[in-house]
Amino acid sequence: MTIRIRTITPEESETLDHWQRGDDVVRYRRARILRLAECGWQSEPIAAALGLHVATVRQVIKSFNAEGISAITPRPRSGGRPSNCTSAVAEKVQDLVRQKPPEEMGRATWTLSLLGKQLCAHFEHLSRLSDETVRRWLEQRQIVYRRAKGWTVSPDPLTEEASARPSAADCTSITGRCRCVVG
Repeated sequence: MTIRIRTITPEESETLDHWQRGDDVVRYRRARILRLAECGWQSEPIAAALGLHVATVRQVIKSFNAEGISAITPRPRSGGRPSNCTSAVAEKVQDLVRQKPPEEMGRATWTLSLLGKQLCAHFEHLSRLSDETVRRWLEQRQIVYRRAKGWTVSPDPLTEEASARPSAADCTSITGRCRCVVG
């Protein structure tokens, strides 16, 4: 079935040219459909050239013929479901990252999954949070999450005393001998 495109007005032509030069892929494709149809292409070759379904090509041409550019201009979408991140959740995230994780979690630092589990335990409307969701919430609060290096916190009470001793980094080499600087 061949669908013919009506004559494109100069104003519509200018709009289509703008769409073809723009960043919006949907507008670009719709402009290309109309330009190729204007050159005499049929729906099937247009669909094959642009990687679209034939029904999509036909629908764009039919809509344009009936109502003009306004019919094929992309409309804003609803935006999906509402965010789980209420102000109370955001404040709790901010409070949690400034504290150490609970002892029963067995970690010295927070991980994204531990933060998610702790938030789910605190708020009833949250059943499960992905690491990426928690990372985005932290990013919105200008908190940068970095994975911890391979160190651990020792339960040994003498650890702090041992770390106070001079290390090799405090030593300077003088003719093969090491002189320690004790502060």
